[in-house]
Amino acid sequence: MAVPNWRIEIVKSLAGEQWSNDYLSDDVEIEDVQDLAVILLSWEQSIHMAAVNFDFIRIATTIPFDRTFRHLTFNEPGTFANLAYIPLFNTLRIDLGTTDSDPGRKYYRCPIAEVNQNSGLLESSYVSDIQGKITTFLSIPGAFPHLVTPRGNTVTGATVHTQVQMRQLHRHRKKKVVVAP
Repeated sequence: MAVPNWRIEIVKSLAGEQWSNDYLSDDVEIEDVQDLAVILLSWEQSIHMAAVNFDFIRIATTIPFDRTFRHLTFNEPGTFANLAYIPLFNTLRIDLGTTDSDPGRKYYRCPIAEVNQNSGLLESSYVSDIQGKITTFLSIPGAFPHLVTPRGNTVTGATVHTQVQMRQLHRHRKKKVVVAP
């Protein structure tokens, strides 16, 4: 089983709100991880609307107290056409197949266009388009073999989930409201 050595964080923004997707890599050299990060950036740009801005990529080791990192500034838009979209807590889920029975899962706040979903189900043409982009990404030499899950399982494939997934924004920052008696 591979050991995640590096965390790649791709930071995006839309309408003043910023969020990121993280990836783990078992590459040894930071230069190789930087190359993988640029490939991941182009993949994410292909599924995000032009209204979404890709601000920067941060690459850091997964070793506690190790301050080795790189910060790559991009300031580039997504490449998917701008359309009216549903709220950002609705996400696109991609299930990652692994070398064992422990799958990975990624949620992308794309945003999802209203025309690409119907009653919470993604349109088949949209799913096919995203799946085609995944297949293209997987065929890039050197990109895919070094992605791993948090447990260190090598990612072997990816499948788009057909239901729109709802994810609470900032779910780890929710504060409990105390009502005075």
